[in-house]
Amino acid sequence: DGKWMEVSSIKEGLGLPGETIRSARFEKNTATIVTFKQTDPLYYVDLTDHYNPKITSELKIEGFTVYQHPYKNNYVIGIGYDADANGGTTGYKVALFDIRDKNNIKQVGDSIIFSYGEYSRLKVIDNPKELLLDLENGIFGFSIMRHENTSNRHQYYSEYYTIKIDLTKDNPIYIFDTESIKTDNYKGVIDRMVFIKNNYYLLAADQVKVYRLTSNQLGLLSTYKIQ
Repeated sequence: DGKWMEVSSIKEGLGLPGETIRSARFEKNTATIVTFKQTDPLYYVDLTDHYNPKITSELKIEGFTVYQHPYKNNYVIGIGYDADANGGTTGYKVALFDIRDKNNIKQVGDSIIFSYGEYSRLKVIDNPKELLLDLENGIFGFSIMRHENTSNRHQYYSEYYTIKIDLTKDNPIYIFDTESIKTDNYKGVIDRMVFIKNNYYLLAADQVKVYRLTSNQLGLLSTYKIQ
């Protein structure tokens, strides 16, 4: 008759009183769910038996993830907020989680922290489709915008970070390359980067930059100015 029918639920063990769900990712027979009030419990939920889902592991760290993306089926990229022990957000955070052992999920290496500047904004949190993904080469990326008032002038600092994943390293995620644009109007702010046929295209309102991946950086091939 076209109605949804509940087949199972988790009524206990998911979050503490006052916590809310901040992100969830479902992949085949697993789910990873983040709740938050003062700390960030990341829960691993085994969905193998759809009629009896089970929480098999949880990881508590400060801050919380608002977007999750799978990597090589056994890892999860987490993008969200860093926070202090009282739950106050202090900046943005990127982390990598190992979910190979459903009974013992863990963070791999250190988080990458971007402390707040004046009027900071990590745009991919609002729109995950802006996230650059070239996971075959272990690369993802996003822009951060800072807006400051200096001597009665608006200054925009637009920074694009490409992050590299290398599972052979103790800290497997690190900043691989950075592109910055400073402008006194909104026109030059970086919108996003896209990956098409081995090239990376950095898109801003007044220019497009084209890059090619080398062993240790994104090499600039050309710049196109937009009038």
